[in-house]
Amino acid sequence: MAVAVTDDTIGVAENRTLVRGDFVLSPNAPTTITPGDEFEVSVGVANNLAGSGANAQLSVSLKTGAALQIEGAASQTLSIAENHESSAHFRLKTLDQLGAVNLEFTVASGAVSARRHIDISVRPATPYMTSLLAGTFKHGSKDVRIDRNLYPQYRTLDASTSLVPLNLAHGLVSYLSNYPYACTEQIVSQAMPALTLAERPEFGYVVTVSGADIESLVNELRVRQNDEGAYKLWPGGNTVVEFVSLYAQHFLIEATAQGKAVPASLIQSGNAYLRAVAIRDGNNLADERDSAYAIYLLVRQGHVMSAEASALRKRLTERYKDRWQQDIAAAWLAASFKLMHQDHEADQAIAAIRFEQAAAPGTPDDGMYDDPMTRDGFLLYVLSKHFPDRLSALGPEVLESLATRINSNRYHSLSAGTTLLALNAYVAATHADTAPQLAIRELLRDKAVRQLELPAALMPKVPFSDAAQALRFTSGTDLNAFYLVNESGFDRTPPHEAIVKGFEILREYTDATGHPLTQIKMGDQADVHLKFRAVQEHTSIAAVALVDLLPGGFELVIPTGNSESGPCSFCTGDSTAADLSYADPREDRVVFYGTLTGDVQEVVYRIKATNIGTYTIPPAYGEAMYDRGLVARSIAGKIEVVKP
Repeated sequence: MAVAVTDDTIGVAENRTLVRGDFVLSPNAPTTITPGDEFEVSVGVANNLAGSGANAQLSVSLKTGAALQIEGAASQTLSIAENHESSAHFRLKTLDQLGAVNLEFTVASGAVSARRHIDISVRPATPYMTSLLAGTFKHGSKDVRIDRNLYPQYRTLDASTSLVPLNLAHGLVSYLSNYPYACTEQIVSQAMPALTLAERPEFGYVVTVSGADIESLVNELRVRQNDEGAYKLWPGGNTVVEFVSLYAQHFLIEATAQGKAVPASLIQSGNAYLRAVAIRDGNNLADERDSAYAIYLLVRQGHVMSAEASALRKRLTERYKDRWQQDIAAAWLAASFKLMHQDHEADQAIAAIRFEQAAAPGTPDDGMYDDPMTRDGFLLYVLSKHFPDRLSALGPEVLESLATRINSNRYHSLSAGTTLLALNAYVAATHADTAPQLAIRELLRDKAVRQLELPAALMPKVPFSDAAQALRFTSGTDLNAFYLVNESGFDRTPPHEAIVKGFEILREYTDATGHPLTQIKMGDQADVHLKFRAVQEHTSIAAVALVDLLPGGFELVIPTGNSESGPCSFCTGDSTAADLSYADPREDRVVFYGTLTGDVQEVVYRIKATNIGTYTIPPAYGEAMYDRGLVARSIAGKIEVVKP
């Protein structure tokens, strides 16, 4: 059909033609499967071969990749009359190998044939995890044991050592590049390596990792910016967290300073929000901390904020005289005075503030965005950028505490992002250099020792093999050397026990009447009940992510015409999660975000069985996104899908 239009008339022309192949193949297979799953795939075959007759004999065969094993015959003969169709079924078993696996269906009759390829994703029952081991040592050696048994696919095993603490950033980059959640703070932090490290030769790879596209981030922030210039916490929602908006604006200001393409209108609207925060009279120290941050970000861009900075200092002195000098608000205020050439006021504001002790807990002191590692990251950033003469007085424990926190898993997306910002500024301010007396050796399981060849770089990183039982770091200098070991990937052994650390999560499949399911007919639907609660009385855990992976052979049911305006558009009316803030449906999983209390909350959604087979039900798991010590996991299970 062709249509032509002018100002006063329209013309239409239409003709017909027939386009068809000799055979039409219509495969049906799960989109994702798990090692150990046994399942059935089918392929519909339409016979359009002219002259093949009423008793055409067609050979239908299947070839698979190495991750799948065909149970039974790989080829079948179907009798399909011309202009009719039928289907062939094959039974498969998933082997212990991850990644995309190809299925090739072939149908042939004599010299005429047709092929159809589809891919299935083999996904483990365990989440992707980054494990970082870090520390410092002097003249001598340090052995670090390697414990995880990871699938070789999507695995990262590397180590680095340097006299410069920025080598610890290699591990934080790995953690952020595989970060699975996407609130505004998290996508900004995920792009921080590309902003801060891309120009350093040892970190050139950061521009290729997930989340590194600064242009895409800028476009996403444009979508999330509201009429007041703030940035919404989630896409499609209206929730605004003041600090997160300031942090996002900080990123854009840094990007602009580096010559990145950031629309002026985006910056201007964000600055209007900064000014509103900067001039207000805060209700508490957390509010005043944000006001100090906003003043600094405006002064960074050349705005004169002397009156606002002086008024803020007066309020802090009068209302929080015993607290504010150790709050990061003092550092933001000092940096603002320094930029406005009020050196006396700057020195007074920065004089008393100190870094947290290495043994300080990883839990937030005054809100989840003011934990010790985040605070120290911002403080090191301010000192390096605006008070570099004070860096020489820092004791070694400041940077050693960073390694301790990494080693203890006391980091998250925000503290990783602010630490990268700080370390990059610190190395630029100190002009640190490395030494050739550093080395890394593998201690193999057969007791052999293998030297790893370190590249000639300030912060060298080198991969190690899965045969290593431990790594030995050595140094020939009396200066502090930093080491980092990164093990990232999927653990081979699926979990068999539940985990309850701070909260618990339970998951059950039921039919429409509420009875538990272990077997379901293909085409039927099941209700998924996800229940969760904090296990300590009167405890509230904010910013928790709950992840529920769908088993292979199932798909999420999105209700049609759902007019619910709540955070979960695909949940049923049986859900009781009052503190749910956002729900993110994906192809093979659903992710819920919210606050946990001592009361049991529940979300209910539906899935549909699409393929016959026996499938692993991966455990549901959750984590407090700003306190990695709070985690929970249900137990795995099995479910069978049978013929209707």
